[in-house]
Amino acid sequence: MALQIIPQPQKVEEFGHLSPFRLSSLCALQTDNASEPAAQDLLRFLEKIFEITPMGGSGLCIRLAVKQNADLPESYTLTVSETEVCITGADKAGVFWGVQTLKQLLFQCGEELPQLKIADSPRFSFRSLMLDVSRHFFTVEAVKLLLDAMALHKLNRLHLHLTDDQGWRMAIDSHPLLEQIGSVRAYTNWNKTPHRGCYSKEDLRELNAYAAARCIRIIPEISMPGHSVAAIAAYPVLSCENRDLDVATDSGVYHDILCAGKESTSRIMEAVLDEVCAAFPGSEVHLGANDVSFKRWEACPHCKARMQQEGLQTPAALYTRFLEHMAEYLQNKGVQPLIWQDPALAQPSACLPFCFDSPKDPAAPWVCAARPAFALDLPHSRGSLRDCYAYEVPSPAPLGVEATLWTDFIGDLKRAGQQLFPRLGAFCETAWCDPAQKDYACFLQKLPAYERLLQTLPMDYSSRRKADPGAVQKGAESIRDAFRNTYIGLAQRRRDKQA
Repeated sequence: MALQIIPQPQKVEEFGHLSPFRLSSLCALQTDNASEPAAQDLLRFLEKIFEITPMGGSGLCIRLAVKQNADLPESYTLTVSETEVCITGADKAGVFWGVQTLKQLLFQCGEELPQLKIADSPRFSFRSLMLDVSRHFFTVEAVKLLLDAMALHKLNRLHLHLTDDQGWRMAIDSHPLLEQIGSVRAYTNWNKTPHRGCYSKEDLRELNAYAAARCIRIIPEISMPGHSVAAIAAYPVLSCENRDLDVATDSGVYHDILCAGKESTSRIMEAVLDEVCAAFPGSEVHLGANDVSFKRWEACPHCKARMQQEGLQTPAALYTRFLEHMAEYLQNKGVQPLIWQDPALAQPSACLPFCFDSPKDPAAPWVCAARPAFALDLPHSRGSLRDCYAYEVPSPAPLGVEATLWTDFIGDLKRAGQQLFPRLGAFCETAWCDPAQKDYACFLQKLPAYERLLQTLPMDYSSRRKADPGAVQKGAESIRDAFRNTYIGLAQRRRDKQA
């Protein structure tokens, strides 16, 4: 049978002429300590989809184990015989990704798995989804659902865009007005409805733990020096003229940015970064750094004095010096600084750039966040499924890739799902598969099974995209027939067999 797995595994050998492995509650689940997150994820899936809890007793076994392989991090091998399903990973992440493949096999094949061997490993070590929670706040439960979706797609970074002109979304104990004032705006673009939301330290601990159990790291972003109107609304001293501002209500690039001439600005932002690093231990920190207007700096006596003091000729040079200081502050804490690449400005070499197009320095590491190909907030008519799938990252090969979901016009999880799917499936094949393995016609054939799999997530996966020319027709199957192919249908067929 043709296996329909997204992302496509690197190597698949099928032995369909041999007797299948038959899943039941009489199977045993054996695991080592390192594989426990993967085991728990598999147990949740079996109980929810098949109403099966492996208890043992038949001699059949599902075995999960780590066999360290530093040369192929996150790789796994999945083998199915008549008596055993075995997943061995190079690390705990490898075992977890092997379980995601097994879940798709079970969803496609039901309780009878064909004998096969899959050897798989990711193309990129950095496979990320950026969620903008500043323009529209997403609750803890909504972010957890997105983490579940990311796990199915074998993505291993959630980049949380926590601050922008339109909202500050992380509680900072040393500067409480960032939450009290910066997290609330009077209305939003088109609907004139007040909007608010902020994550407590407990919320962030909960999200970090939830992500870690799915082998995903959360990367916080605190935008500076631009995209800072919400911070300035809370603490006007952060601006060049101590401006009394409201949190921004409309999209766009604002002239009001952090004052790079005041020493107090650096001290406040250092205190913020202290708490960010503590809340996201072991993670990189993104500093934003794009879309900077120098209009306020050009007239600011503090910025002019700082430029003269340090021998800087232009506001652009002051921008670079400000970011160099913040990047060094993070590095001294053992934290890797990240930034959005601004092609017009010099940026610190210590920062890993996220690029919407080609990198300025081809020899340095970078992350490809190609726009429009990977910009999943764009309408499907402007960033089609075909375009997302067909895009190939330019040389030299980046460290990784990132899909972005800016939420200026995405107000809730339902709309987010409509934008993400099925383009997230196309994106994850670029993130995981070698270019030679990508085949758009084959990908289209996998979409019906993929969209049924998405029904296991309680979010709207229905896309507003227009059908691609040549897309595989689903035939005349009725809604009822399609529904029986979902997880409810699988559980019902199991009960029918036992009756």
